[in-house]
Amino acid sequence: DVLHGAVLCFYTFFTTFALLNIITGIFVDSAINSAQNDRDEVIQEQLHRTRTALEEMTALFESADREKSGSVNLEEFKELLSDKRVKAHLNSIGIELDKAKGLFRLLDLDNSGEISIQEFVMGCMRLKGTAKSIDLATLMYESKRMVGHMNAYFVWSERQFHNLHVQHKLISGRLESLFGAADVPDLARTPTCSTA
Repeated sequence: DVLHGAVLCFYTFFTTFALLNIITGIFVDSAINSAQNDRDEVIQEQLHRTRTALEEMTALFESADREKSGSVNLEEFKELLSDKRVKAHLNSIGIELDKAKGLFRLLDLDNSGEISIQEFVMGCMRLKGTAKSIDLATLMYESKRMVGHMNAYFVWSERQFHNLHVQHKLISGRLESLFGAADVPDLARTPTCSTA
């Protein structure tokens, strides 16, 4: 009977262990599904917020565009920013309005003196919140690229000035040989305009 008791204890232990593993598996599976659903809900909520913000920004822009031209100039933009609803909406998405003119320049990507609906909406969405690492990296890249262009321009300018200097010497030499040294003024030392 000791053997039957041991088998019964082993059977009870094994069955309880298996049953608890099944229950634990069900809970873990449920938790994983719940976490996945939560993540999907967060993504959907973020997409909904972004879509709503885009629609609201578009509506704000269209209300400022009195001529229905699809763009606003600086004066219309200042009027838009004087509206309390607009200020509240822009503050709610993290855009602080210190100077309207500076914000207008930031949004006027093509320097046309007007901002289109696309420039306004996308610019405001970019300005939303704080700067992210990608924004700073993009800014650094653009700055380095501009410095590279400026350096190339300076090198080109130096070459052009050098070429002009060489041409000047050649012309001066030819003039000296044609007219003689006494008749040719030194163009490099002769002032072109008086400061009197």
